[in-house]
Amino acid sequence: GEAVWDKPKILNELHEEEIAQERLWNAVPIKPLIMIMKFLVPYPERMICASVCRQWRLAAQDISFVRHVYPVEMGALTMDPNKMESNHYRSINEALLEALPGDTIELGDGHYWLNDPEVFVKCPLRIIGDEKDPSHVVIEVTGSIHWDSSSGYVEGVTLRRPRISSIGGQNIPSLLNINNGGNITMTQCVVEGNSGSQELILNTNSPSGGNGIIIKDNGRLVLIESQVSNNLGAGILHNGKETVKIKIDRSTIRGNKGPGILLNGESIMEVTDSDIRDNIGGSIKDNRFKDCDEMKIPIEASEEIALC
Repeated sequence: GEAVWDKPKILNELHEEEIAQERLWNAVPIKPLIMIMKFLVPYPERMICASVCRQWRLAAQDISFVRHVYPVEMGALTMDPNKMESNHYRSINEALLEALPGDTIELGDGHYWLNDPEVFVKCPLRIIGDEKDPSHVVIEVTGSIHWDSSSGYVEGVTLRRPRISSIGGQNIPSLLNINNGGNITMTQCVVEGNSGSQELILNTNSPSGGNGIIIKDNGRLVLIESQVSNNLGAGILHNGKETVKIKIDRSTIRGNKGPGILLNGESIMEVTDSDIRDNIGGSIKDNRFKDCDEMKIPIEASEEIALC
């Protein structure tokens, strides 16, 4: 048999109701609070409510609000949509379509496919994978991700070009585009181009593009303990006349066929304790200078620079 020595659940709920009657709004039971929070937008409404008191913070940050996406390895659980739990999705695209500003999308260990030519992120989001090892959560990007949101956070995720794919035309899309004032912080992430595999299957003899990350239109990029490698073009490309901000901290940019970082406009950049090397086009290159070769700057670890 089984013995339970905890106070019965119904008695706990009755006790919570008595306290709520006495202390009013700052002691509302957690269940009705969560039901109320469901009608609020995560940002800024739930965030504002979370500052009221501890009880409201617990309700606003309840795990039931997190959107979970199943990897392809767990496809058997997604065969019948009617049996899927609330806020669980078969693909990242499905989660993005229903995501609200301030939502958190959680990715379990496995592979995810983005087969659309363009995937847009237009509201502030957090995308969380495996914070200990990003290789456990791999997003195979056939086209390009456009991050147009004014803020965002991605942790423990690998963005990778599929090893077996066909890319036609002269212009190969970048893995990640930060456009229209987009702002993203990436922690313990990998942006992997798989340049060797792409060259074997490209439908052109002289491809262009293939950059890892493109940032423009007053965008902002922060890389922390991340890696950008093996892209056909530059690892990070600033494309456009508007000033962009780039911060690279304890990260690695290497093995790209273009420069590690290529600047084509006004930039404010900070590189700290990072490794930028073994890029065929040089470490950092600024096309605003007539002699571009003079701007190939080798960056060793623990060295900080600023270009503006």
